[in-house]
Amino acid sequence: MSEEQKRRTTYKRSKTRNELGELNRKLHLLDQPSQIEKNMLSGAYGLVRGQMRGANIQARRLERKAKLQAQKRLVEQELIKLDDKGDKILVSLTDRGRIEVLKQKVIDTKKELSKGKCCLVSYDIPEHVRNIRWVIRNLLKEAEFEIVHLSLWRSKKDVVNDLRALVKEIDAEDWVKVYLAEE
Repeated sequence: MSEEQKRRTTYKRSKTRNELGELNRKLHLLDQPSQIEKNMLSGAYGLVRGQMRGANIQARRLERKAKLQAQKRLVEQELIKLDDKGDKILVSLTDRGRIEVLKQKVIDTKKELSKGKCCLVSYDIPEHVRNIRWVIRNLLKEAEFEIVHLSLWRSKKDVVNDLRALVKEIDAEDWVKVYLAEE
């Protein structure tokens, strides 16, 4: 193997814990700004102010672009709709968007019910609307409910009102019941 081939070839080797610690310490030291860098960041030099202003404009452009891309994805997924009202654009949730918001509220809730109380969800959904059964079952799994028996689920989370709103939104009130129960 020639010298040039040796130089081009890179070997990956795992680092020991000590080597990683030393590398982290070096990187941490490099992250500390020097006095000159502090002066530059504070705007003590006129040239840097212009550069910082340009960096801020670039950051705002990237942020705006990311927001527009997210908005486009939400419109494509039919979670929001945009309406032109003269010189303004109104953004509103679609029915599907409201359902997704309620699902996320149920999943993300950390607040627990008071001691001795629990949220019970019971459902008996007919076969011709089995997609609702899958929606409810997957939601309860994601929200960390536990199965009491076949179609009865229990949780200590305070999600009773959000679940009732969700059931009403998907028109499943005849088949899904949400209870606040005492153990």
